[in-house]
Amino acid sequence: MKKELFLFYFLLLFSLTFISASPACSDGSLPDSALKEVSIEERKSANGLGISLVDAEETIANNRMAADVILDVQKISLSNETPEADVDFASEEATVILLEATEESATIRIGSSSGEIEVGSHKEVAGYELMITEAHGTSTSDMSAELIIGTEFLEFSNKDSLSFIKTIGEETYLIEMVSASDANALFKVSTCGTGEVMLKTETEEAETNEIIAPKNQTAQNETISGPEMNSTEPEQQECSPGQRETDQYCNEDSALAPQKEPGTICANDYECTLNECSSGKCKDLGFFSRLFRFFKNIFG
Repeated sequence: MKKELFLFYFLLLFSLTFISASPACSDGSLPDSALKEVSIEERKSANGLGISLVDAEETIANNRMAADVILDVQKISLSNETPEADVDFASEEATVILLEATEESATIRIGSSSGEIEVGSHKEVAGYELMITEAHGTSTSDMSAELIIGTEFLEFSNKDSLSFIKTIGEETYLIEMVSASDANALFKVSTCGTGEVMLKTETEEAETNEIIAPKNQTAQNETISGPEMNSTEPEQQECSPGQRETDQYCNEDSALAPQKEPGTICANDYECTLNECSSGKCKDLGFFSRLFRFFKNIFG
């Protein structure tokens, strides 16, 4: 009995650290979100943000997943024939120069700073984040290097932080790590056209939905003045497409409809109870979120 009780409380405490959250905009508008899988040493773009994966890790034994990434990133090639390149970032430009290269490393100069970087490794030079993906050479007359360069370096981990909010150039991004393996990682990048992008927990989402009143709704049985003094106007359910009202959403016909359960076919995040539509279906709760809700229902 003591063993079962100990396990019960362990799962309860463990589950409290995994409260599901979703992107949101401070003004109530819908965020623009994009999912992108990135492999190590690869550059991908999500919502206009360049992302490269430096390293990734998944350890099932201790339930750990982690990933290191470079943001606002470009991928360039340098050689003895073209030893330098001007690289454009979101809000600045940098001149990158290849000084020398071997099969194991390359030496890069940016401005007045330089650094030797081993192939497959990451290093900061002059405030920029660099990773050498390939290098060859025996002398300055025979050298080449492939490298990734960006302005931001982030370390994701389910033990520390699974999400970051970063302003790059004139855009603010919410970057979330969804999953990771030893070779790649899946990221979700969200932005807001208006308002500030933020991460809202399921509890905050529910509280917000509870206090939102339907817009432009005419009260029931409202008396109409004029020739028909004793007539009443039927209740109107006008709304703005994308608006969420507790357990309903406003569809493209500007009419309220019941929010869809996980696994149901969908086209937009706002149609789903969890406010996330992935691969054409409403997303289901993860294991730890379901566990959290189970215990929450028990203890109120």
